[in-house]
Amino acid sequence: MSERILSFLSLIVRRIFSDVAETLWDNIWEEIFEAIIKAEEKWQESGQGKVKKEWVMEQVMDYIQEEVELNWIKRRMVEFFLSQVIDALIETFNELVGEDWIDQVKELEEEWRERYLNKKLAD
Repeated sequence: MSERILSFLSLIVRRIFSDVAETLWDNIWEEIFEAIIKAEEKWQESGQGKVKKEWVMEQVMDYIQEEVELNWIKRRMVEFFLSQVIDALIETFNELVGEDWIDQVKELEEEWRERYLNKKLAD
């Protein structure tokens, strides 16, 4: 998909959400990242990409529908936009960090936890 089309859709989707609140836009991104990570943890075996993506889409759309009432056209536009964003994020994660990025996230999380706990205990 061309960047121009994705940018155009991003503009439209953002305008849809700007009616509710600017923070909703930021919260949606958090929901997307959180759902992707949960899906990666939930389905660790390979070949589950379609199932993971459908689950992520469902989680994020559930969140959005709790916050905003969307008509049929707006819902389809948001779903299409989310689909493209999820694909792009996963592709980018795999490209930059590798296929095992969820394991690397867990290792980094543990490292941060240890640093934080050690610092807190030292104080």
